[in-house]
Amino acid sequence: MCGTSQSADDLERSLQSKVIDKKLLEEQRVRQVAAKRTFKVLLLGAAESGKSTILKQMRLCHNSPFTEFEYTTYRCVIHSNIIMCAKALIFAMEFLKIPVDSQIFMGSQQADGLSPELANAIRTFWGDAGVRYCYSRANEFQLMDCCLVFLNDITRISDPNYKPTDQDILNSRTITTAVVEVPIHIDSHTILSLYDVGGQRSERKKWASHFDDVRAIIFLMAVSEYDQVLFEDHRTNRMVESLLLFASVCNHVMFRKRALIVFLNKIDLFRAKIPHSPISIHFSDFSGMPESFDEGIQFFEGMIKQSSQDKSREIFVHHTFATDTKQIKNVIANVEKVILGAELDKIGM
Repeated sequence: MCGTSQSADDLERSLQSKVIDKKLLEEQRVRQVAAKRTFKVLLLGAAESGKSTILKQMRLCHNSPFTEFEYTTYRCVIHSNIIMCAKALIFAMEFLKIPVDSQIFMGSQQADGLSPELANAIRTFWGDAGVRYCYSRANEFQLMDCCLVFLNDITRISDPNYKPTDQDILNSRTITTAVVEVPIHIDSHTILSLYDVGGQRSERKKWASHFDDVRAIIFLMAVSEYDQVLFEDHRTNRMVESLLLFASVCNHVMFRKRALIVFLNKIDLFRAKIPHSPISIHFSDFSGMPESFDEGIQFFEGMIKQSSQDKSREIFVHHTFATDTKQIKNVIANVEKVILGAELDKIGM
């Protein structure tokens, strides 16, 4: 009897020990994750979808302001954006055969940078009714989204003492031709390591080298580009290109178990555009009301979710206005919860 009792006691103690060991092991794993959590996140999408703007917003939302060197650099970038927009309008007017007296601008465009003379010439040019009409047909040629906001504000921007605001920097356009890594400190022990890679066709071959150890994908689509064609071939619809690219990413074997977040971006431009450029002209299967913002967004969101071969997979879709810091701040907070939540699920929390 005594031997049997001792054996039962030993067995109970052994079971309790295993339970304690298991609990300690789980707690250790949780502590290890909490002690240093660095999550690799890829920002993907076609060119001009807004990836770099989102990256800038992430910095601002987490108290990582631009440096004085960056402000100086972006001043030059913004001046260059203005000149490029003016030139694009001139070329477009010739192509579309829109009459305008652009001799004032053309005679000044040899100036080095945005000189006061060139700024005045562009201001005069921008005030021409023919130029404004040309701008209304911007979906028919290649023109940066920042054109309207910068040319409307050229007096301030061309001032000799001009220093860009954070909003100016968010509106500016630069082409990403290298992989940009930016660490974002969510809290004292959590870092999102964000990788912004070029979206041009020529840059996409670089994506694969960054696929290892990815915890989440943030994929951007510029919904406002539903009536535009690619810069690369002047034939392919930009939204069609984005959807095909998204399908290749979401169905990639390395990403099937990763958090997948889509920013249906530039909804402000989309809202302004649909009354004048019906979706059905470019997507014949759209049967919603021509001027309905909500039905248009639902249509493209449906196409996004249909892209996944795994119909049970959850794809988080956000409707974004990337240059609006207040709106993006709320979206980013939700995205961070999704990424961190997916990671905690892996360790059973």
